[in-house]
Amino acid sequence: MRHHLITGMSILILLGGCSTQVELIGKSAPGVISFRPVQGQKKPDEPSSLPAHLVLDDVLFEDPSGDSVLDAEESGTLTLQVRNDGLGTGKVSVRLTPLSDVEHLSFQRHTEVGLLPVEEAQTIRVPIQADIDVADGPREVRVEIVEEYSRTTVPFTFRFNSHSLVKPKFRVIVRSYDDGRFFKGNVPDGRIQAGEMVKVVANVQNMGGEAEAVAVAVETKGEEGISYARDLQGSSENRFVLGKLAPGKNRDITFYFFTTSVFADPKVGITLRVSEARGRFGVEEELVFDIGQSVKTEDVLVVEPGQKRGGALAPVVDSGLFPEGSQTRLEHGLAIIFGIEDYRYTFEAAYKHRDAATFFQYCRDVLGIPEERIQLRMDSDATKAEFDYVFEPRDTPNQGWLKKRLRDPQEAAQTDLIVYLAGHGFPDFSTRSPYLIPYDVRPEQATNGVSLEKLYQTLSEFKTRSVTVFVESCFSGASGYDRSGAEQLLVLNTNPVIPVIEQPIIGPNMVLFTATSGDKPSSNRDDLRHGIFTYSVLKGLGGAADGNGDKAITVEELFRYIKREVPKKALESPLDREQVPELLPSVDRLGERAHRVLVQY
Repeated sequence: MRHHLITGMSILILLGGCSTQVELIGKSAPGVISFRPVQGQKKPDEPSSLPAHLVLDDVLFEDPSGDSVLDAEESGTLTLQVRNDGLGTGKVSVRLTPLSDVEHLSFQRHTEVGLLPVEEAQTIRVPIQADIDVADGPREVRVEIVEEYSRTTVPFTFRFNSHSLVKPKFRVIVRSYDDGRFFKGNVPDGRIQAGEMVKVVANVQNMGGEAEAVAVAVETKGEEGISYARDLQGSSENRFVLGKLAPGKNRDITFYFFTTSVFADPKVGITLRVSEARGRFGVEEELVFDIGQSVKTEDVLVVEPGQKRGGALAPVVDSGLFPEGSQTRLEHGLAIIFGIEDYRYTFEAAYKHRDAATFFQYCRDVLGIPEERIQLRMDSDATKAEFDYVFEPRDTPNQGWLKKRLRDPQEAAQTDLIVYLAGHGFPDFSTRSPYLIPYDVRPEQATNGVSLEKLYQTLSEFKTRSVTVFVESCFSGASGYDRSGAEQLLVLNTNPVIPVIEQPIIGPNMVLFTATSGDKPSSNRDDLRHGIFTYSVLKGLGGAADGNGDKAITVEELFRYIKREVPKKALESPLDREQVPELLPSVDRLGERAHRVLVQY
C-alpha cells in the first residue's frame, strides 16, 4: 500500500508490514520517520512561562482505498504526530490553508488540539472528505502546526490527488421475448399481434462506475387495451430490486404484457425506469414493440477494463508562470503574503486567494525561500490583528512575526524581504492616504485597516538588504469588480479619490510595485484566473521581462514589462478598461535599485 504525500524528501514508514512513502517540503519536515502508536495521554500540565518547542515526528495520509488518492465520496485522514521537546507546556492548534482549488472537498481549517506537556507526544487527525462532485486533479494544502503561546509554527505543504466519481451508466435492452403457447390466444410466429401475451426478458447493464440499490420500475404508457403482469399468476408488482450492480455487470428482469384483440395502436410502449442509491444517475428507457413485427433483440456487451472519470480540475497554476532552471535560492529570504478574497463586510475580491497562493508557490519553488520563512495568511486568517502581529514596528515592546526574525542587525542585513498584499483597498477621505482592508474591517471604516504609509515605514526600519513589495489592490474607493465583471461600489454614495503616497516613505532599499495608479481599479481576467497585475508580475519574473537576454530579471526590467503588459491586457475585450501599474520610487529615481536582480536563471 503506497501513500504519496507532500513533495520534497522521501521517507519510508513501516506500518503493520506495509511500506508507505511520504514526501514533505520544508526544513520542519522530519528527517527520519518511524510511525508508532501513541500511548495513552497524560493529563496536560498547566501552561508554563517556559517555552515549548514542537517537533513533527510522523505524517500519514490514509484513505479507504489505500492508494493515497481521495476518490469522490471518500473520507481520508491526515494524521500528524507532534512532540514537545521544549521546556514548558505548549498550546497546540493546526491550521490548513488551501493552495489549490478545494471545491467539493471539506476539512476543518482550524483545529484546536489543546495543551501538550513537555516530553509528550500527541496524534492529531484531520479528516478530509470529497463529495460526489469532486473533480480529478492535484491538490495542495499548507499545513501549520501552531504553538499558540509563542505563535511559532511548524509548516509544510501537503499534496494529494482527488479522483472524480466514475458515474454509473445504465444500458437497457430487450434480450429476448416469447409469444409462444403459454397463452391460448398466442400465435407463436415471433411477431407481436393484438390479443397476444408476450414474455419479455429485459436486461440492465452498468457500463459505468459502481451503483448501489439499483431498481427497475416497469410502466405501460397508459393506452387502453394494454395490461402488465409480473408473472403468469397475474401479479401487478412492477418494481424489480437488483441491488448492487458493479461496473460491467448486468441483470435480467422478466415480465409480461398483453393486449386486447381490438387493440388499435400500431405499437406498444413499455417504459423501464432505472434508479440507484444516489438518485442522480438513473435512466428512463422506452421499449417499443411494433404490432405485426418481430422485435429486435440485443446482446449484453463485454465491458473493457478501465473506467472513464468525470471532469478534471484546471491546473493549480499556469505552468507558464513557473519556469524551470531558477538559480535563485534566497536561503536568508523572508516572504509575507496576504490574500483576501472573501470578506466579512463587503463583496469578494475575485481571484485574490488564487493570486496569493500562486505567489506563495513562486516564492517557495522559484525564489527558493524556505517554507518556514514564508508567512501566508488568506481570507478569514487575514484579520487586522494578524496584520498588526506580522508588521509590528521594530521599536515597540511587543513581539511580531517580522520583528522576531530580524531582531539581529546582522541577520537583517543579509535578508531579502518580499511582501505581497492582495485585496480591497480604500482611502481615508480626509487625508487621501491609502489603507488595505483586512478581512474583518468595514471599507467605510478604512482607518481601522492597514495604513500603507505606516506599513512601508515599518518595513524600512528593519534595515534589510532589500525590500520588494507587490500590491494587488486599488485605493480610490470608487469601485471594484466582481467575478462576473460587474462594477460594484465598496461604499455607496462616494466619489473617486486619488490616493497620495509620498516618495519619502519609500526606504533606500525598498521598491514598491502597485497594480494600478490614480483612481483606476485593478482588474482580473477569467481566462487568466488571476488579477492582471499578479499574472503579469509572475510572467515577467518567469523570464518574459528579460529584455537583454542575460537570464536575469532586474527591478527596472520587470517594471517596464508590466507597464507594457498590464494596460494591454486590461484594454482587451471584454474588459476594455484602463489600468496602469506604478513603481515607487519612479524609474528615474531608482538609482542602483534599478539593477537589483530579482531572479536569475
